[in-house]
Amino acid sequence: MTEETYTLVTGASSGIGRAVAVELSKTDNLILHGRNRQKLEETLRLCNKGKHVIWSYDLANVDMLQADFENFVVAGGYQIDKFVHCAGMVLLTAIKTIDLASYRRIMDTNATSAILLTGSLMKRKVAGATMKSIVLISSIAATQATRGKSLYGASKGILNSFARASAVELAPKVRINTVCPAAVHTEMADDIFNDPDAVAAMNRRHPMGTGKPQDVAGVVAFLLSDAARWITGSQVMVDGGASCDLTFK
Repeated sequence: MTEETYTLVTGASSGIGRAVAVELSKTDNLILHGRNRQKLEETLRLCNKGKHVIWSYDLANVDMLQADFENFVVAGGYQIDKFVHCAGMVLLTAIKTIDLASYRRIMDTNATSAILLTGSLMKRKVAGATMKSIVLISSIAATQATRGKSLYGASKGILNSFARASAVELAPKVRINTVCPAAVHTEMADDIFNDPDAVAAMNRRHPMGTGKPQDVAGVVAFLLSDAARWITGSQVMVDGGASCDLTFK
């Protein structure tokens, strides 16, 4: 356990974020982020013992995000060397029904918050002297179209583009990559996975079947580690083969 540094995990209250937190707690001290403190405390109980702390904040409130985060870090004296952005929301909407409020909420939660937090972490007073690796959870939806997910896919596409550009700017000191999962069974997707027809369709689309949060967490842990020291600016597909299967069935 590294006592001097912390890994920030946003969206740690459930799903992929919780699985990532539990996996990383084997080796890292964590800053567990989410909106719901009770759920974050549940995640904390699942983690291996360490100097883990909770930061509760709604990332959709981007106006005050950097100030709140920077005050939290400086006041606690936390030295952060890794950052995983798992926080996100899915919004299914027809293009003709998109309005400014829905656009802002999904973009701010999924993309703007990740960009602003990365900016804060590059400041010397926050973590500029210690940062080493960043992983942003994107999605197969950034490159594969799905009806009703235009906003969601666009928000994840922003993460991919931001990571590629940032990889050049931040090298060689900081590495930044995105992980792009396909269908993963999380609490947020329970309605879909409880539908046998939907599950059958997803299994046909994924040569290796659908995924679990732990499948993503293991890849994140690798990308953060020194074993991935020569990987930056990459979009790592963790999708059970969905992105490469063009079979007509």
